[in-house]
Amino acid sequence: MDDTQGNQRSTTKADFSNDKNIAHLEKLLDQSMMGFHHLFDNIQIAEILKTPTEKMDFFTNENMEVIQKVFDRLILKHSVEEKRAYIESLHPKEFEILLRTYFHIVDSTIMSSEHTKH
Repeated sequence: MDDTQGNQRSTTKADFSNDKNIAHLEKLLDQSMMGFHHLFDNIQIAEILKTPTEKMDFFTNENMEVIQKVFDRLILKHSVEEKRAYIESLHPKEFEILLRTYFHIVDSTIMSSEHTKH
């Protein structure tokens, strides 16, 4: 076997692992849409979201870079426990950005799936 075949196999394993991790995060998002928030504490959610994200200038270039970085790293975590440990290790500003983005995704998905909006 040459190096090219070995690299293709490692890339394939990494891609499969990332696909599994993305599917796991999607499952957690689905559960959040039903009110089960496994990654965040309800008190933290309430405290941060008492100021609605829509009332902030949130999706700035700077925040978009943080969002990309923290979600990329979150996806690499395999279990809920690893994801929670990573989230708890974040700087408070990164934590807030992640939480706001996560719930923006949840809310947007719920709103887009509703047939009639109130």
